[in-house]
Amino acid sequence: MLITRKFHIIIIAIIIYAISNYINDNLYTKLSLHFDYNVIDDRFQLVSNVFRKNFMNGWERGGAALTVYHKNQKVVDIWGGYADVQAARKWQRDTITSTFSCLKNIMALCVALLVERKLANYDDLIIKYWPSFGDNDKANITIQMLLADTMDLKYLNKPLSLKNATDHEAMRKIFENEQPKWQPEQKSDCYGSLFYWLIDQLIRHIDKQKRGVQQYFHDEIASKFGI
Repeated sequence: MLITRKFHIIIIAIIIYAISNYINDNLYTKLSLHFDYNVIDDRFQLVSNVFRKNFMNGWERGGAALTVYHKNQKVVDIWGGYADVQAARKWQRDTITSTFSCLKNIMALCVALLVERKLANYDDLIIKYWPSFGDNDKANITIQMLLADTMDLKYLNKPLSLKNATDHEAMRKIFENEQPKWQPEQKSDCYGSLFYWLIDQLIRHIDKQKRGVQQYFHDEIASKFGI
């Protein structure tokens, strides 16, 4: 009797979930497509077209904005979709939104610069530059795996203190002592905040001046391009 009751509860939950998804997909997403722009350089019309296709193909379910600068000139400034789909409130040029993982691109750019300068390769094992990282079954992890989120360190086994978080030597030892959560490239998962410390350590071990990612970005990119 108890099993039957649990089964009924599960079925009801599934039905409610399905109805909720149906309402969301068919009631709130039937709004007309909305796009607007401030600047679209003719040379970058394809960028605008691809942005629009994200909405047309259903890949972008809410709203978004995109601005592109080329040689210090704004060449694309476009936005579309809805800031609040249920209220049919359109996305505007100044719509405020939260951002996630926005620093990952900057950190990956720093690694790309090291690769461009032939100081490293994406297929290189991390232990080539950071030998002790290979402790505890991590020797077969490459730089590419780290950048692609297919490495095996999703979280730390112990709580991280503020003192350790601000000490790159402490973080180095912590990562060296960590064990894989799964085999590399078995699946992809976001590292969250760990990505910063891992890239920071990688750059410190590759860069001849042993700079961290923040200093490296400042010296080699930001200061040179007036960012």
